[in-house]
This record gives sequence, structure tokens and C-alpha cells, in this order.
Amino acid sequence: MSNAVFPNLPGLMWGTTLGELFDTIVYPSAAPGYETTISKGPDPTFHFKLQYEFLRNQPSLDELSTLRAFFRARRGAFDSFLLDLSSLTKNSADASITGQVLTVDANNYAPLVRAVTGTLETIYEVNAFTAVKANGVAVVFEAHNAAPTLSNHYSYWDASPTRTYGGASYPGVVLQFHDTPAAPVTADFSWYYRVRFEKDAADFDAFMFELYELQEISLVTTRTL
Repeated sequence: MSNAVFPNLPGLMWGTTLGELFDTIVYPSAAPGYETTISKGPDPTFHFKLQYEFLRNQPSLDELSTLRAFFRARRGAFDSFLLDLSSLTKNSADASITGQVLTVDANNYAPLVRAVTGTLETIYEVNAFTAVKANGVAVVFEAHNAAPTLSNHYSYWDASPTRTYGGASYPGVVLQFHDTPAAPVTADFSWYYRVRFEKDAADFDAFMFELYELQEISLVTTRTL
């Protein structure tokens, strides 16, 4: 599991495809038309299909070598890495959010989420916190992967492995407060998606002197430990 960030290269085409895939088990009933469905999780798997219309292979501008080196370092689909989605979409809202309201439970934990299209998406890879506030008052960051020890302080825990406390389970990144914060609790933060290459192969096509293209390469989100 690598924390390398996927490179932001200028030859990326606007034809980027974002796919969402849920995993549902369907049990048909003996009676025609009846069935039982079981969802394996609340969040979809994301698929990103990218196309590069040019990758330069020049001494001073060598995106080809950059992308090839990154692909080789991950050994194709073997190793996961981090993706800043805003580097693909050019939309900052795809990687950062301001004033996201968080729900603090009886354990003084708050799962980290972001509001998107009327739903809440669990955050599994935080990039950075800009601010955490309780009723408009700043809460002080104390530690990463360690419980806070001071009043009006918070810490945050990574998503893996799943943290269980007080009978509750937290699958994603979770904030822990030393004492119960005043509502509303809000957070300004940025995040990554943990992805891997979907396939072990990448085809770089030369179409002009020192110019290559990559007709398609796919990334898929993963929660590899």
C-alpha cells in the first residue's frame, strides 16, 4: 500500500469517465417475481477511465517517462496509491470541502463524511484538516492515531483497520474529541481516493516524433490493508 499520489499530467483528455458500482447479492424466491437483496456496503466502488491525447517524451518535458515510472513502481494492479480527483476534473469540490457538518456520537467520535448529491459519502483517506469547529469555535488538533488528552482537542484515526469503540464500528476516517463538543460540529478538509490500476497492462502508442498517447487506463478504488 503506497501513499504515492497519482501524477497530474497536462495531456489528459476531457473524456474522463467516472463510474460507480455497488455490490448487491440477489436471492430469487421460489415464487415468481419475488426476491431478496442484500447490499454488501453503503459506498460504491469508483472506476475512473482516463485518456491521454499526448505524453511528451523529450529531455525537458517527459510525461511519458513519469507515467511509465509510476505504473512500473506500482507493478501494475499490485500496489494501491492515492488519487486527487480534482486533478482530473479540475473541480476543487472533488477533493476539498468547507463547513461539512459532522455527527458526534455518545463515544465522542465523529465519522468523517462529505455531502454529495443528497447523500453522505464516507471518507477513507484524509489529506489534511484546515479547521474543525464546535458551534463556530475552533477545536485544537492534538494527534493522529492517538486519543486526545486535553480539553477542546481532537484527534483523527485512519480508516484501516476498522475501529470499534463502545459498541460502535467506524469504517472510515473518524475524529475523536476529548470532551463532547458543542453542536454544530463542522470540518474543513481535503481528501484522496485510494485506488489501484485496474489492469496489469498499459499501452503507450507513438503517433509523432517524441509524442505518445494512452488511449485508456483505468483506476478503481480499493480499501486494501
